Amino acid sequence: MQILILLLGLVIVAWAMTRRKVKEIAPAPPPRRTWEAALRAATTQEQLNNIRWGSDGFETVYQEGALSGEDYEYLVGLWAVRWTELGQPVLGQPEHRFYGIIKLDGVYAVEGSILSALIDGTVVAEATVGSGGNFNLTVVQPEGADYTGKTISFLLNYLATQTATWTKGATTSLTLTIPVPAGLPPGPPEGREPIDATGLGDVDMDGKVDEADSILIARFRAFQVSLTDEQQRRADVNKNGKVDIGDAGLIDRWWRTGSLELA
Repeated sequence: MQILILLLGLVIVAWAMTRRKVKEIAPAPPPRRTWEAALRAATTQEQLNNIRWGSDGFETVYQEGALSGEDYEYLVGLWAVRWTELGQPVLGQPEHRFYGIIKLDGVYAVEGSILSALIDGTVVAEATVGSGGNFNLTVVQPEGADYTGKTISFLLNYLATQTATWTKGATTSLTLTIPVPAGLPPGPPEGREPIDATGLGDVDMDGKVDEADSILIARFRAFQVSLTDEQQRRADVNKNGKVDIGDAGLIDRWWRTGSLELA
């Protein structure tokens, strides 16, 4: 009997040791480490956006419940630091920084929308709108240019009410409000027919033109989504050969009024 008990004890000990070895080699490294390494190795803001919002980015994994809130907050903080670092101008180039919130018709601008700064009608800087309508935008004066005293306008589909004066080395807090132009009521909830028979304006290819199409353009420009060649053709409403903020504005205008002309 004692021999049987001894043998049984040896079996239990061997089983426990096997389980311990399996447990020691089974766990995979935390996913946070993979994204952290990628964020630190990124060399462009486009790469940062793909790491965060790509199909296998940490935003997607967090939404699926496979990433802890603590790790998510850490990665978002690191992403913001790296975004700022990669957005730094070349040493010696004068700049004016802006930060704040932006609202479109009293509602916070959609996260991922593109805010543009213009001087003399030319886009001189762009920034991706964050959650709650927050933005950080830096207007850098390139070599050979002189922005001193120039008026900066801000555009997100339509011009903001506020403007600013470019000042070397300044940092300015702004609350930007963008009213929908007079005569542009809310578009029909069911959407409108495409602008022409080829589906122009129907970027998401659902058979109608609505606000979702202009938002899709904003997300494309923020590198959050990709568009097929056909979708990019449909998005190029102003027919300048590229998908830009002008297309988003025209699509929004068509959805609201059924016309591409200002009232």
